[in-house]
Amino acid sequence: MARETRLSMTPEEARKFLASKSVLFLATLADDQTPVGDVARYVMIGDWLYFLLPKDGASYRNLLRDSRVACSAEQNPSYLEIAAVVVHGRAEPVTDPDRSGAVTAALMSAGAAVPTGARDYLTTESVLFRVPVGDDVMSFDFSKIEDKSRAVDH
Repeated sequence: MARETRLSMTPEEARKFLASKSVLFLATLADDQTPVGDVARYVMIGDWLYFLLPKDGASYRNLLRDSRVACSAEQNPSYLEIAAVVVHGRAEPVTDPDRSGAVTAALMSAGAAVPTGARDYLTTESVLFRVPVGDDVMSFDFSKIEDKSRAVDH
């Protein structure tokens, strides 16, 4: 069995993991197709990841032109607890004011800590986007390593 298969989360595990996190790493594409990274607060509601981006940011401008994204939620408290889920898809702005208001309120009530160096998008002029958690999801969970005696804490 391939290592990638042994360490992958089930779809249910991946959704539970995504629902338990509140900060994602977002990759978009610049004009010249080079990747651009950003950090954003998010909340998972149903089968969607919702996140805010500032209107003056590169990721926002990139999504207006090309909606393809990769969204990664991660944890790494120790080597055997490293886990991540990456969702690939197409982001779309949330234009319904009622939905936008409800999701923004959920983001604020989640109290997601903003990583050091990241902007707090809840206090800037921002746009709410969503990405479906569909079939193009990659995950890994080091707690599934079978022979833990061979693991090395880095």
